[in-house]
Amino acid sequence: MILFSSKSEQPNEMNKRICKLKIFKKFTNLILILVMPVLLSSAQSFFKDLNQKEVLPADESFIFNAYKLSENRIILTWVMKENCFLYKDKFKISANNYEFSEVRTIGKPKKINDIYFGDVEVYFNSVSKELKIEDEENKIEVSYQGCNEKGFCYPVITKELYMKNLNKT
Repeated sequence: MILFSSKSEQPNEMNKRICKLKIFKKFTNLILILVMPVLLSSAQSFFKDLNQKEVLPADESFIFNAYKLSENRIILTWVMKENCFLYKDKFKISANNYEFSEVRTIGKPKKINDIYFGDVEVYFNSVSKELKIEDEENKIEVSYQGCNEKGFCYPVITKELYMKNLNKT
Protein backbone atom coordinates (compact mmCIF):
# COMPACT_ATOMS: atom_id res chain seq x y z
CA MET A 1 0.00 0.00 0.00
CA ILE A 2 2.79 2.39 0.66
CA LEU A 3 3.98 1.96 -2.89
CA PHE A 4 0.53 2.57 -4.24
CA SER A 5 0.02 5.74 -2.22
CA SER A 6 3.40 7.12 -3.27
CA LYS A 7 2.59 6.43 -6.95
CA SER A 8 -0.72 8.21 -6.65
CA GLU A 9 0.99 11.19 -5.03
CA GLN A 10 3.54 11.55 -7.85
CA PRO A 11 0.94 12.33 -10.53
CA ASN A 12 -0.65 14.87 -8.16
CA GLU A 13 2.69 16.63 -7.67
CA MET A 14 3.26 16.67 -11.43
CA ASN A 15 -0.21 18.04 -12.01
CA LYS A 16 0.45 20.76 -9.47
CA ARG A 17 3.74 21.68 -11.18
CA ILE A 18 2.10 21.69 -14.63
CA CYS A 19 -0.68 23.86 -13.27
CA LYS A 20 1.86 26.27 -11.74
CA LEU A 21 3.77 26.43 -15.07
CA LYS A 22 0.55 27.19 -16.93
CA ILE A 23 -0.29 29.97 -14.49
CA PHE A 24 3.26 31.35 -14.78
CA LYS A 25 3.03 31.25 -18.60
CA LYS A 26 -0.33 33.07 -18.57
CA PHE A 27 1.04 35.65 -16.14
CA THR A 28 4.14 36.20 -18.33
CA ASN A 29 1.99 36.59 -21.44
CA LEU A 30 -0.23 39.08 -19.64
CA ILE A 31 2.81 41.14 -18.59
CA LEU A 32 4.13 41.09 -22.18
CA ILE A 33 0.75 42.18 -23.53
CA LEU A 34 0.67 45.09 -21.09
CA VAL A 35 4.31 46.16 -21.55
CA MET A 36 4.70 45.63 -25.33
CA PRO A 37 2.73 48.73 -26.46
CA VAL A 38 4.87 50.92 -24.20
CA LEU A 39 8.07 49.39 -25.61
CA LEU A 40 6.86 49.73 -29.21
CA SER A 41 5.77 53.33 -28.65
CA SER A 42 9.11 54.37 -27.22
CA ALA A 43 10.98 52.56 -30.00
CA GLN A 44 8.88 54.32 -32.65
CA SER A 45 9.55 57.74 -31.14
CA PHE A 46 13.27 56.93 -30.90
CA PHE A 47 13.46 56.00 -34.61
CA LYS A 48 11.28 58.94 -35.61
CA ASP A 49 13.61 61.34 -33.78
CA LEU A 50 16.61 59.62 -35.35
CA ASN A 51 15.17 59.97 -38.87
CA GLN A 52 14.28 63.64 -38.33
CA LYS A 53 17.85 64.34 -37.25
CA GLU A 54 19.25 62.57 -40.34
CA VAL A 55 17.11 64.42 -42.90
CA LEU A 56 18.26 68.01 -43.22
CA PRO A 57 15.95 70.83 -44.31
CA ALA A 58 16.12 71.52 -48.05
CA ASP A 59 18.00 74.82 -47.65
CA GLU A 60 20.71 73.01 -45.69
CA SER A 61 20.91 70.08 -48.12
CA PHE A 62 21.09 72.32 -51.19
CA ILE A 63 22.82 75.63 -50.39
CA PHE A 64 21.71 78.08 -53.09
CA ASN A 65 23.32 81.41 -54.01
CA ALA A 66 22.92 83.89 -56.86
CA TYR A 67 25.33 86.62 -58.01
CA LYS A 68 25.60 89.21 -60.76
CA LEU A 69 28.56 88.62 -63.04
CA SER A 70 27.80 91.79 -65.01
CA GLU A 71 24.78 93.96 -65.74
CA ASN A 72 23.22 91.32 -67.98
CA ARG A 73 24.69 88.03 -66.67
CA ILE A 74 24.04 86.16 -63.44
CA ILE A 75 25.31 82.92 -61.98
CA LEU A 76 23.27 80.56 -59.81
CA THR A 77 25.16 78.09 -57.62
CA TRP A 78 24.17 75.08 -55.55
CA VAL A 79 26.40 73.28 -53.08
CA MET A 80 24.99 69.95 -51.96
CA LYS A 81 25.65 68.23 -48.66
CA GLU A 82 27.21 64.79 -48.70
CA ASN A 83 24.87 62.11 -50.14
CA CYS A 84 22.47 64.72 -51.57
CA PHE A 85 21.89 65.34 -55.26
CA LEU A 86 19.84 67.51 -57.64
CA TYR A 87 18.05 66.17 -60.72
CA LYS A 88 19.37 67.59 -64.00
CA ASP A 89 15.93 67.67 -65.62
CA LYS A 90 14.17 69.33 -62.65
CA PHE A 91 15.81 72.75 -63.03
CA LYS A 92 13.55 75.52 -64.31
CA ILE A 93 14.62 79.16 -64.60
CA SER A 94 12.09 81.72 -65.78
CA ALA A 95 11.22 85.43 -65.69
CA ASN A 96 7.97 87.11 -66.71
CA ASN A 97 6.58 83.74 -67.87
CA TYR A 98 9.61 83.30 -70.15
CA GLU A 99 11.79 80.23 -69.66
CA PHE A 100 15.48 80.81 -70.27
CA SER A 101 16.93 78.65 -73.01
CA GLU A 102 20.43 80.11 -73.12
CA VAL A 103 21.75 78.69 -69.84
CA ARG A 104 25.33 77.48 -69.45
CA THR A 105 25.72 74.71 -66.88
CA ILE A 106 28.97 74.28 -64.98
CA GLY A 107 29.26 70.82 -63.49
CA LYS A 108 29.03 67.30 -64.83
CA PRO A 109 25.97 65.18 -64.10
CA LYS A 110 26.25 61.53 -63.10
CA LYS A 111 23.85 58.84 -64.36
CA ILE A 112 22.09 56.89 -61.63
CA ASN A 113 19.16 54.50 -61.39
CA ASP A 114 16.80 56.41 -59.13
CA ILE A 115 14.13 54.57 -57.10
CA TYR A 116 11.54 57.22 -58.04
CA PHE A 117 12.42 58.31 -61.59
CA GLY A 118 14.45 55.38 -63.01
CA ASP A 119 17.56 56.21 -65.07
CA VAL A 120 18.31 59.90 -64.59
CA GLU A 121 21.21 62.34 -64.51
CA VAL A 122 21.95 64.07 -61.22
CA TYR A 123 24.47 66.51 -59.80
CA PHE A 124 26.44 65.66 -56.66
CA ASN A 125 28.56 68.14 -54.67
CA SER A 126 27.88 71.30 -56.71
CA VAL A 127 26.45 72.75 -59.91
CA SER A 128 26.24 76.27 -61.35
CA LYS A 129 24.08 77.84 -64.01
CA GLU A 130 25.08 81.01 -65.82
CA LEU A 131 22.51 82.96 -67.82
CA LYS A 132 22.02 86.16 -69.74
CA ILE A 133 19.18 88.42 -68.63
CA GLU A 134 17.36 91.35 -70.16
CA ASP A 135 17.07 94.72 -68.44
CA GLU A 136 13.33 94.46 -67.90
CA GLU A 137 13.61 91.18 -65.99
CA ASN A 138 13.43 92.34 -62.43
CA LYS A 139 12.31 89.03 -60.87
CA ILE A 140 13.61 85.57 -61.77
CA GLU A 141 12.03 82.35 -60.54
CA VAL A 142 14.30 79.34 -60.02
CA SER A 143 12.96 75.83 -59.34
CA TYR A 144 14.84 72.62 -58.65
CA GLN A 145 14.40 69.26 -56.95
CA GLY A 146 16.68 66.77 -55.27
CA CYS A 147 16.94 63.82 -52.92
CA ASN A 148 19.37 62.21 -50.55
CA GLU A 149 20.81 58.76 -51.09
CA LYS A 150 18.85 57.41 -48.12
CA GLY A 151 15.71 57.68 -50.24
CA PHE A 152 14.23 60.92 -48.94
CA CYS A 153 13.14 63.23 -51.78
CA TYR A 154 12.41 66.89 -51.28
CA PRO A 155 9.45 68.54 -53.03
CA VAL A 156 10.22 71.02 -55.79
CA ILE A 157 11.97 74.05 -54.30
CA THR A 158 11.23 77.48 -55.79
CA LYS A 159 13.21 80.64 -55.13
CA GLU A 160 12.41 84.17 -56.30
CA LEU A 161 15.36 86.42 -57.11
CA TYR A 162 15.16 90.18 -57.47
CA MET A 163 17.88 91.60 -59.68
CA LYS A 164 18.30 94.72 -57.58
CA ASN A 165 19.14 92.56 -54.52
CA LEU A 166 21.89 90.48 -56.16
CA ASN A 167 25.50 91.22 -55.27
CA LYS A 168 28.28 91.35 -57.83
CA THR A 169 31.00 88.73 -57.67
